[in-house]
Amino acid sequence: MYKIPKEFDSQALIGKPIVQICYTINSVCLYWDGGYIQIMGAFSILYDNKTYSCLLYTSDAADDLIGV
Repeated sequence: MYKIPKEFDSQALIGKPIVQICYTINSVCLYWDGGYIQIMGAFSILYDNKTYSCLLYTSDAADDLIGV
C-alpha cells in the first residue's frame, strides 16, 4: 500500500471539481484536472455532519469474510 506523500497538500483540492469517477470491484478513482486519487479497500466520507463508510471487496473476499 502506498502512503500519501508528506508534501501532498489536501487543501489544494478545495474547490476543484471532480471531473470523473471510475470504480472497479475493489477500488474507486476520483479524477480532477491535474490528478486523481485511487481508493482501495475501505474509506469514509464526512459530509453534512454525517459519516458514510464503504468497504470495497470482491464477492469472493466478501464470501470469505462471512464464511460462505
